Amino acid sequence: MSLKHKLIKFTNHGDDFLKGNLYLNPLEYYRGVEEIIKGNIGERNSAINDFLEGSVASVNVDDWADFGLDFGEEIKNNLIGNVHLLSEDLKFTKLLCLYVFLYDKEKMAILPPSPKIHTFNANEAIIIYDIEAFETKIKKALDKQETNIVRVKRGFVEYYENDEQTKLLSPFNKTTDFEWQQEFRFVFHENPVSLEPTVLKIGDISDIAIKVPMKFFVEETVEIFKKYNDIF
Repeated sequence: MSLKHKLIKFTNHGDDFLKGNLYLNPLEYYRGVEEIIKGNIGERNSAINDFLEGSVASVNVDDWADFGLDFGEEIKNNLIGNVHLLSEDLKFTKLLCLYVFLYDKEKMAILPPSPKIHTFNANEAIIIYDIEAFETKIKKALDKQETNIVRVKRGFVEYYENDEQTKLLSPFNKTTDFEWQQEFRFVFHENPVSLEPTVLKIGDISDIAIKVPMKFFVEETVEIFKKYNDIF
């Protein structure tokens, strides 16, 4: 089976994205910790709200000593589930989160996205059909622009069961609660760091991407494939 993928950005500012203006929010934004503390969690977009973002480990109580943890026997005996270790350093990293459009080129078949995709509250979907060119534009922009970005990594998000098994984690790990998002992300590290969003200008990408209404993307996924078969 020849399984390929395309990257999609869900947005309400499609024209701006096609101009190459990439808005990179800090990982802390996706945690929503401040909103949780303030009790404003109901106002958050559930599709991006993940307070476990930036976890470096999920530790079972029996492995606490290996991580230098000791919360006392009372807590240990009454704790349900693992302890997640969140990195304060990672909260400053900037993310570009994209959806992965998977399809089987040989069978000309694709799986429609989950209905949960509506929770992104986006009106448009930008389909990036030349990923190599997109990544090249990002690299060239980082070389040319004066930003605090010192390195970038990209890859598929790997989803893990939030069970009682100890796991080492990274910004490329999320629980299976978010598996429907089929995410591919770019992680940008900065020095000095800041919690302010970063705008990376990579130049016009309208030659390597197309914009379709979100409703069409969700409800007519197969039609998108047929209509734009030449770019797949």
